[in-house]
Amino acid sequence: MPGFMNINLYRWLCWIGLLVIFTPVLPAQITVYPGDANDNGIVNNIDVLYIGYSFGTPGPSRVLTDTDFEPQEAAAAWSDFFPDGTSYASADANGDGLIGTQDLLTVFRNYGATRPPVIPDDFPEPPDGGSQLYMTEDGLPDLIQPGTSFSIPIYLNDVNNPLELNGLAFSFEYDEQVVKEVRLEWAMDWFRADSSWYGLQVPEALDEPQLDIAATRFGDNPVIGGGLLGRVNIIIEDDLIGLLPAPTDTIDVIVSIKKIRGIGKNFEPIPIGGDDYQFTVYHPDAKTNPVTDPDERLFTVYPNPVQEELRIEAQKIIKKIILYDLLGRPMLVESRLDSTEIQLPVMDLPPGLYLLQVQTEGGISSREILIE
Repeated sequence: MPGFMNINLYRWLCWIGLLVIFTPVLPAQITVYPGDANDNGIVNNIDVLYIGYSFGTPGPSRVLTDTDFEPQEAAAAWSDFFPDGTSYASADANGDGLIGTQDLLTVFRNYGATRPPVIPDDFPEPPDGGSQLYMTEDGLPDLIQPGTSFSIPIYLNDVNNPLELNGLAFSFEYDEQVVKEVRLEWAMDWFRADSSWYGLQVPEALDEPQLDIAATRFGDNPVIGGGLLGRVNIIIEDDLIGLLPAPTDTIDVIVSIKKIRGIGKNFEPIPIGGDDYQFTVYHPDAKTNPVTDPDERLFTVYPNPVQEELRIEAQKIIKKIILYDLLGRPMLVESRLDSTEIQLPVMDLPPGLYLLQVQTEGGISSREILIE
């Protein structure tokens, strides 16, 4: 009997060994939620940056090539990873084994979809004097009333402070009681010099009063540039009688640029600051715009002519300063200042005549400045 038991045990061990040898090893699987390219639990404009950077990369396809926002198993054999460790498999939204245009379109289709846990996106803050997205008043009407539509330019730095940029995502936030619609009209010829780029904008994104924006180059294909990004088209609500009951009533409105993420050649984050742009909406019966006339001197500036540094003083808080050259290009921009006294170094600018525009809590005024 002991010999019989030993023989059976030996046979059993042999069968186990054969199963181990001949059973195929299945590749590891990861779960993909189509459109959530950075695998943080939400589909939004940041995912466009991931798909754009990995655009054109091939890999193993999924068994099911479905773009519904449901968990889908994908082979983990993709050899490429983003710097944060996310597999390129998450960027292949439609599962066809090639990251491309259809994956970008899936972001738009599934925009705002979530699954737990949702990990908030990171938006690094720039140092003082760092890169900035900002708006100016060029194109702002003299009188903004209910139903008014207008557009103002938006810039990323200026031509003298270019960036090497592979992608950019940000959001406009506004008061939905006053602002009916915000749209962006692209004009950044330096970014879209060829057809190798993609732009996205989603109004009322995530059911919030915000416009989400993204622009990406295709693949690791950055461009170097700066300056005009486009024009922000703003439409004011038609019926504001509840907020403007009397002809002398006004509403101060702020449109903000927030949640900014830039990426560079190696997908490294580029810190970029935002901007708050304020304008006033007047009652429909208002006949003239009571914005302070420049002659009333919202601010004083000295010395003028100047060689090294301008000193700007105002009675009310200074919100933004822009120094334009004679071609209308912003050469210096300072915002979020919140002070009544500002020192503005100008020694690095070429000599010539400039226009200094200062926005305070009391209005906007301009002054000619001569740099020697």
